[in-house]
Amino acid sequence: QEERDSFLDLAGRSADRAIALAPALPLAHVAAAMVQELRLNITRADAAYQKAISLEGVDAPSLSGTSVFMARIGRATLATDLVERASLLDPLNRAVVRNGFVVLAYNRDFVGARRALAELEEADDLSSATLTIAARVLTFDGEPREALRFT
Repeated sequence: QEERDSFLDLAGRSADRAIALAPALPLAHVAAAMVQELRLNITRADAAYQKAISLEGVDAPSLSGTSVFMARIGRATLATDLVERASLLDPLNRAVVRNGFVVLAYNRDFVGARRALAELEEADDLSSATLTIAARVLTFDGEPREALRFT
C-alpha cells in the first residue's frame, strides 16, 4: 500500500506539473483524472475528466479514456457519445477501438460488445484487460463456456 501511495503521489505531481506547463493539453487533465480515479476520489476524477473533454482541440485518446470512466460510473449515454467522437477523430487508433468495446461492455450492450470483440480478435488486438472484460461479457450474455477461452 505504501509503495502504491508513493507511486500515486509521484504520478499526481507529474500530472499537476503537466497541467501547469500546458493547461490546454487534454491528456494532462486525463492523467490527473486517472490518479484521482486510482485514489478512488471519483468526484475529483470526474471534474478532471470533464475539464479534459471540454478543452478546445480535445484528442481521441482523451475522449476514449474519459468514455471508459463515464461508462464505469453509469453515464452510458455520455460514454457512448465520447467514444463515438474519438472514433471519428481517429478511427484507426487501436486503443480507441478497445475502449469502444469496453464502453459497450460496461453499458451492457452485449450484442454490440460481442461484435466489437470479434473485430478485436480478428485484428489480434486483445489486451489483458480486454480479455477479462471479454470473459465477463460472454458470461453475462449466457455463454460461460465460451468465456473460458479468455481466462
